[in-house]
Amino acid sequence: MSSPLIDPQNQRHVGQALIDFRSTDVFEALNVHNTPLGKDGFILLITPQQDVLGGDTVIAPGYSLDMGPQTVVDVIFSLNSLTCTETLCPGKEDVEKTISKMKQGGAETCSFLLSDHEDNPVRIHAVFAPVKVKAVSGFDSSDFFRGVNSTDRMIYSLAFAKSEAGILAPFQAIEDDVSRQTSIAIIVLCLAIALSTLAVVYLSNTFAASITMPMLHLLGLIRHINRGLVESEVTSTAPEIDREFGCREVRQISTTMEVLYKVVRDANIAFFAGNIETAFAVLIDSARLFERLGNDKAIGVSHNNLGNMMLTMYRTLEATGDNKICGFTKIEIVQKGVGYFHRAIKLGESAYDEFYNAEGWSPSCLEFMQHLSNRYFNRAMFLLTVKDCYSAPSELEELGCRDLQIVRDMDVEIADEGTQVGWNVRTVEQLFDVKLSRVKGHLQLLEMGYPDDWDVDELLEDLFEIVKQELKNENLVLFDELSSVGRMQQVECELIKYMLLKADLKTGAKVAIRMLVEDEYTLPEAHTEAVDALLAFCRSKDCSFLDSDVEHKLSTYLVWFAAVDVENDTRTSSISVESKKGDNMSEVFRMSTAKLTTNSKNGDQDSLHMSRRQSNRGDFTVEIF
Repeated sequence: MSSPLIDPQNQRHVGQALIDFRSTDVFEALNVHNTPLGKDGFILLITPQQDVLGGDTVIAPGYSLDMGPQTVVDVIFSLNSLTCTETLCPGKEDVEKTISKMKQGGAETCSFLLSDHEDNPVRIHAVFAPVKVKAVSGFDSSDFFRGVNSTDRMIYSLAFAKSEAGILAPFQAIEDDVSRQTSIAIIVLCLAIALSTLAVVYLSNTFAASITMPMLHLLGLIRHINRGLVESEVTSTAPEIDREFGCREVRQISTTMEVLYKVVRDANIAFFAGNIETAFAVLIDSARLFERLGNDKAIGVSHNNLGNMMLTMYRTLEATGDNKICGFTKIEIVQKGVGYFHRAIKLGESAYDEFYNAEGWSPSCLEFMQHLSNRYFNRAMFLLTVKDCYSAPSELEELGCRDLQIVRDMDVEIADEGTQVGWNVRTVEQLFDVKLSRVKGHLQLLEMGYPDDWDVDELLEDLFEIVKQELKNENLVLFDELSSVGRMQQVECELIKYMLLKADLKTGAKVAIRMLVEDEYTLPEAHTEAVDALLAFCRSKDCSFLDSDVEHKLSTYLVWFAAVDVENDTRTSSISVESKKGDNMSEVFRMSTAKLTTNSKNGDQDSLHMSRRQSNRGDFTVEIF
């Protein structure tokens, strides 16, 4: 850099002052050791103007000062092995534009194409900026007192260039490292999630099992009770009361269910044994308990059974001629029975409506409908039996007949809806018991003088068909409690009664003689009906060919069998329930069993025998809790 020297006196040019600086420090600062750009990077340092020899290159890739003055464009493209033409060096124009901007003092970024050693195009990215120094010059060289002017003068233009691959190389390594770490993190996270899921599933299963298993055990116990199974009779299938199983509340419920089951079981035993007073006392205590607990289902069941007990009491008074039983007269029995059945039916209708609104024609809804139908039938039998002891017998008779019509409609609807939804609301055994109960009730009404308006013959045919169809099945559920012979005798017993009521003594005698001759064992009730039918036939005009000796022998046999039946009744009435050693029995259960034992010992045996006959008629349905 030079500056003119002017004589201030005469304004004559004296000479030129040359200002120079050492460039060694510049080369030292920009060498590959102090400014590393990698093998794909290079530095360009050029002057703004070409020197007198046409060179402008100070630092460039592959250039040294020993090579003499050269332009930077020539230096750059001398690295290419091909001779540059417009076709072979498409990036030369971009390089020349970039060099022009650098010489003009521009500062920006740019990119252009070069060729590598294998003549492959390489994208180069560069950033350049001017290198300036401050220079001062006087405003008036003849008068230094006027001061000087400071200006920035560009002496070089510096550019840093690097290939695109070289720029991305560190980031590629970082990307690979991040990808590797991310993969490891994902694997670890997946393992953690899997282990956490397994732990949550295990803990949830353990926690759920600790809640559900005791409840399932309790459900099995309740279902076992609902099937009416006695633990001593089916110890292989009865769920045991495990006092260490489940939480304290579940164990208490299990114990309560055990006690309640034994209480109700003993009440049923007492009822069917003819011990009405004991059964009534236990049922009343149970009903009070359910009232306090607010259990509507159990309240309905207990009131239905109490209504059945009122019917049995009334029939017992009618048979024995007594004025009172359990402290109740006939009128009081009628009043209480009407109230019990009314409450049971109202609760049944409420439960049925609730299930129907929630589930429609579901199995649960149909089950409740069947219970409701049975309660209507029980009330019909009660009302039509006790109507003569009521102040308005025609009202009770009308209500009883209406209940029978409701029962018929509901039974048909249950069968139809159960078939449509593909589910039978009643098992074969339950269906058989329901139809048998209906037949027994209708036959009882026929004995009382009511007309045969209920198609008893069709019901009997249905019972015969059920037994025949069940004989063709493999599971034979109907014959678990009674064999096929016993089931057939149950139907034939009712058929004999129906034939006798229809005065068809010959057909009744045919059925009776088949049973007595072909069957090795006979049910007591069926045997009695068969002997009665034979005796009635022998005494009829259709059997006048028999002599008096045969008739006398048949009469003697009938009297003997009746005596045996009375003896069996006496043994049954002495049943008492004793608590097992170690059982946790409630005070109610101890009091109830005490009543049962006392009454069975001190009660009148004739009345007990008669009440047992009335409680085992089978024309009403006793529900279980």
